[in-house]
Amino acid sequence: VYLVLVTYGVVVDVAVLVMRFVGKISVLNRMLGEAEREREREEERKREKEKAIQRAKEVTEMRERQREQKIRENHQTINQSINQSINQSINQSINQSINQ
Repeated sequence: VYLVLVTYGVVVDVAVLVMRFVGKISVLNRMLGEAEREREREEERKREKEKAIQRAKEVTEMRERQREQKIRENHQTINQSINQSINQSINQSINQSINQ
């Protein structure tokens, strides 16, 4: 009877140790899973940040092109005005010379 009780006690002790070990593995697996999910969330945040930076670059480039186009249009308008003024002055001079 004593040997049966001792054997039973050893079996129970081993079972408790196994359960503790399994519990620790379970906790470690849960922690690992949480760490993996956090890493995935971090990667997603990084991708979103990169997308936002790319969108900002595209908007900046578009605004720069629009600004350059506006400058070209303004130069063209100024050049047309200058040419028109020069032509008017030349025509007036010619007309005055002819009339005199």
